[in-house]
Amino acid sequence: MRAASAVRAAGVQRVFIFPLRDSAGNHYAAVGARKALPVTMVEARLIHSYCLDAVASLERGAFAACRDGRLLTARESDCLAAAGAGKSEKDTARELGISPSTVHAHIESCKRKLQAKNKVEAVVRAIRLGEIPAGGI
Repeated sequence: MRAASAVRAAGVQRVFIFPLRDSAGNHYAAVGARKALPVTMVEARLIHSYCLDAVASLERGAFAACRDGRLLTARESDCLAAAGAGKSEKDTARELGISPSTVHAHIESCKRKLQAKNKVEAVVRAIRLGEIPAGGI
């Protein structure tokens, strides 16, 4: 409730909290806010649906981190960063000393882990999450 009070003090009129629970009994809370207009029931249901999808993704292990606390392995990060820099899978393979099909497999793994529809979306998400550097892209 302190978070809700702080948000209201910042001038946000509507604050809503969705309590969520996964099948293992873990509890989550999704918090949303809106400054001007009230949130309609349709919007609230849509947001709630997105929250439930996120919890389902957690249960599937879609956001499970590698041992070092990162989402992508070092090799996956290298391959995705090279793709973001515009390099072909063949050029990336040559630079990393692996086959082009292995580069392709790493990029597909990145797309799956980042829940991206394509390579560009995977690169953008990886940059936002700090998995690959934005420099040089």
